[in-house]
Amino acid sequence: MINKTLATVALTLAAGVAQATVLTFNDTHTASNQDHFFRFHVGQDNAKVKVLVNTDGEGWDAAFSLFKEEGPDWPEILKVNDANRHFNPGPGDDGLDDFNRPLKNDYERENPFKPGNADPGVHFGVTDGIDALSAGDYTMFVYGGYRGLIGSTFNTKFFVQDEGFESTNFYRGPIDFTVVIEGDSVSAVSAVPVPAALWLFGSAIAGLGAVRARKLSDAECLSA
Repeated sequence: MINKTLATVALTLAAGVAQATVLTFNDTHTASNQDHFFRFHVGQDNAKVKVLVNTDGEGWDAAFSLFKEEGPDWPEILKVNDANRHFNPGPGDDGLDDFNRPLKNDYERENPFKPGNADPGVHFGVTDGIDALSAGDYTMFVYGGYRGLIGSTFNTKFFVQDEGFESTNFYRGPIDFTVVIEGDSVSAVSAVPVPAALWLFGSAIAGLGAVRARKLSDAECLSA
């Protein structure tokens, strides 16, 4: 399912710095196999662009993949599951990720057995190892699974055990979320038909999610 959601556009002005555009997309995850697509334009090469997904409440472990709209099959630029946290679980953990958002999904401070997870986020051209974006149109594909620690309030009878977690795509109710895209040269664009390859990508993710929440490997999960 595709949600066509209009973006709210705002401008921010820092002292001595050109105006930056902030695109805000509000949406609701209303089904376990639901896919969400959001589009934006980058107007210059070497653009530093911040991309965040902020979920409302706990129980949904969101992720996103970014595709550049070029050629018949759009190339995938990056997959992001969690943003980096300030500190690893244990003494000194402040419960925040690198974008100062609180950790969630059964997070307990300084408890390595309840590390929780962060909402996905990355700052292209700023985060270590992440290149800036080139000019062009982009589509962001948001997906994810429902998730909670074994014995947590998020558990259902439909689960598999995975590294101390119970993960499932069994639907737990609507979850609101916001996509924030911020950069000096970003703008909103209207919806266009999604290439068949991207549809297949979404179907594959949905199929994996029916077994367990998809956790990206270290090789493919680059985060801010």
